[in-house]
Amino acid sequence: QLSIKLPEKVSFIQATISDYQQEKQDQWLTCTGKVVTADDDTNLAGLALRAAWKVSSEESKLSLRPLLRVAMNHHSSTSDAVALIAQQSPKNERLPYLDKYLIASELQLDQAKAAVAQIWFNNQRFQQTMELAQRCESIACRKLFLAAQTEYEQRTADDLSSYF
Repeated sequence: QLSIKLPEKVSFIQATISDYQQEKQDQWLTCTGKVVTADDDTNLAGLALRAAWKVSSEESKLSLRPLLRVAMNHHSSTSDAVALIAQQSPKNERLPYLDKYLIASELQLDQAKAAVAQIWFNNQRFQQTMELAQRCESIACRKLFLAAQTEYEQRTADDLSSYF
């Protein structure tokens, strides 16, 4: 649809499986069920988003803009696309962009959560960093959580105004 070759190992499909059954026959396991895929727009946006994150780490980012355009135009992938745009922006523009466009509760990808948490951490938003990192399974998020927790505890311990 975009005339772009997707990076290898990038895939996505949102579907539900019902009437799932598995049966062992000799040494084989046979599975059956009814698969219903989400609408085409949701699957296209999810695929474009994952491809955009993959492309963003490569030197040639020619296909990044069209992929982000698709991801930004669907409610299921907008926040993750905002995170990628912020990550790719100049450092002084990252936080204002997130403040204006991000709905953190809608982030789905651990990559996006880690990128946002890193931007928040760099801008000393330690509580927000910890809250987001707790909803993320990546090692980067775990490290950010511990670093933010340490910084937050250090700063609140140094604040003597709470004692008076």
